[in-house]
Order: sequence, then C-alpha cells, then structure tokens
Amino acid sequence: AIAGVVLLLSLLLHECTRVFVYRRYGQHPGSIVLWPLGGMYSAQTYCDFGGSMLCALVPPAINLMVAAISGWVLYQHQQLFDLLNPFAVLDLRGSHGLPDACLRTLFVVNWCLGILNLIPVRPLDGGQALQGFFNLRFSEQESSDLLLRIGLVASLFGILAGFVFDISSLVA
Repeated sequence: AIAGVVLLLSLLLHECTRVFVYRRYGQHPGSIVLWPLGGMYSAQTYCDFGGSMLCALVPPAINLMVAAISGWVLYQHQQLFDLLNPFAVLDLRGSHGLPDACLRTLFVVNWCLGILNLIPVRPLDGGQALQGFFNLRFSEQESSDLLLRIGLVASLFGILAGFVFDISSLVA
C-alpha cells in the first residue's frame, strides 16, 4: 500500500511538473493519462530548442531531486548503501517502522522513475530530449526514424541482457 501511494504521488508530481513547464512556455500540455506504472501525454508543442529540453528534462530532474533529498536523509541514518547495493536483497520495510519504510520507498521509486525516464527512447523523456537534438540537424521524419531505430536497438539490447543475466523483468 505504501509503495502504491508513493508511486502515485511521484507520478503526479512528475506530470504536474510537466504541465507547469509547458504552461510556463505558453504551450498546452495536451492530455495526460496516468497508467499504473507511469504517465503518458500527448502534446503538439512548438517550443524552441531550450524549451523542448526543459519540457523533457525537468520532470525526471524533479524525481531525481526528491530521490536525492530522501537519499540524503537515508545517508544520515546509514541506510542508503543498502538500497544502492545491486547484490543485496531490496528491503523497503526498514528497521525503524512506518516512517523509515516510507522514506526508503520514496527514494527507490523516485530514483527509478528519474533514471528510467532518461533512457533515450520514445515515449520516455530522454527520447524527447534526443528528438530535440535530432530536430536541430534532421527533418522531423528523419528524426522520428532515427528514434525508432534507437528504440529497436535498445529494446533488443534489453531483451538480450535480460536473457544473459536472467532478469525476466528486463526481458518484459
């Protein structure tokens, strides 16, 4: 229940930040649909390069900032390294009750949302930032084609890495 509430609030913060940045640039953010593991939005915006970079990179930066703040508190209590150790079993319960469990969950959820959204494939925020770079050099059709190819290579790499390291969630 804690993880569900933290995930919902983190997604709402991410998407509300997106709406704030779009409105700051005088754009309409389009429709935003919250799914169980993320939000999807559709917007036809005409921002300049700097505006498109901010619209793509500020929402994951907010998640990473929340992760940094909660990570700092966990670091003060010597609990951060347990969460960052890839060889340890992930235990979100903590040893100090409900506030500790909420803080650990807040860190993990926002850290994963921030890092995941920076992967340079569409429809993630990193893919939109990469499309902004491609639009400087190529036409919109060529940049969409390049992003499609990058997404295909990244997904094939993820499937291969999932089979090699026996991580079924990465294959999925």
